[in-house]
Amino acid sequence: MSDNLEIKNGFIRLMPPTMPMTAAFMSMNNISKNENIKIVKLESSLAVFTEFHVSIIHPDGTGTMEHLETIDIKKESSVELERGGKHIMFMRLKEKLKLDDKHTVTFFFSDGSKKQITLAIERIK
Repeated sequence: MSDNLEIKNGFIRLMPPTMPMTAAFMSMNNISKNENIKIVKLESSLAVFTEFHVSIIHPDGTGTMEHLETIDIKKESSVELERGGKHIMFMRLKEKLKLDDKHTVTFFFSDGSKKQITLAIERIK
């Protein structure tokens, strides 16, 4: 599965030094013609907890974030990780974020394979 995952335009959001968390955004593309992808776990040395989350806006206008156990990507399709939607959360940061620093995130798949990607710290555009 890991060979079929293509990451585009990925980055980690630069946050003020007092913030204990940040998020990553990217386009995740499944290039397989035959196989769906299921990502079941994330790890990064940047934070104590690295998880998929989704932002939800409720009818009363309030917003919350919910943890997602997995991300499924159908064959020949994409999942966007973006502000206001699905994203990767880094919680309890182990170090201060610095513009242009690079950090590795490991994706674990349901078939036991894994893939490491490197993301730079960037300002929101």
